[in-house]
Amino acid sequence: MGKNFNTQQGEGIIIEGKNMSEIKEIQKERMEKNVPELYRCLICAHEVSAPAKPNRCPFCGANIEYLLNATEYYQYELGSLSDDELEDLETTLELEISNAVFYQEAEDMTEDLEIESYYRYFRRHEGYHRDEIMDILGVDDWETVDVELLELPGDHEDIFEKSIEIEQQAISFYITARNRTDNETLVSIYSALIGAEGYHTEFFDYLLNRGQ
Repeated sequence: MGKNFNTQQGEGIIIEGKNMSEIKEIQKERMEKNVPELYRCLICAHEVSAPAKPNRCPFCGANIEYLLNATEYYQYELGSLSDDELEDLETTLELEISNAVFYQEAEDMTEDLEIESYYRYFRRHEGYHRDEIMDILGVDDWETVDVELLELPGDHEDIFEKSIEIEQQAISFYITARNRTDNETLVSIYSALIGAEGYHTEFFDYLLNRGQ
């Protein structure tokens, strides 16, 4: 599947002869009839078929504003990147690789099927983030990237706490990287990553504190 980041201006998809109010009326009728609608994520370019727009992309975890109806979909224009922007993207890739491996190891370690499903869910999110950045940087194999991997704690409570810590570290870096770029596409990418990692943090905080 082709990714959504390129150096050419993409074109939106329209319904021939329909204005936006007519398109929204069609969408409303489809929802009332429970007819699936096709949405596409601006960040990972995956398509989602659902009667109503999900709260976030089920593939990369991007917030709802990055899920567009097929009639509204367009491609980002990435343009040329500075050395500093490329360096920040390389750091972003290292963070996403490290976090994806961390959740993979946690998933492999547990025998609790519920907890395993959570680790798998977030591991997939981090994996899609990793793949998106790899596409931008032209990296073919993440295993060729020199990354310092995290040590996995021994029990779930410690893993949840460590997960919150690494997600907050990633958010802090993405905020910094977003603030020092003028590239609108990178601003959107970092904003989407901040939203997704924030969701991860909130969920692990819920797991850590439920039942108390």
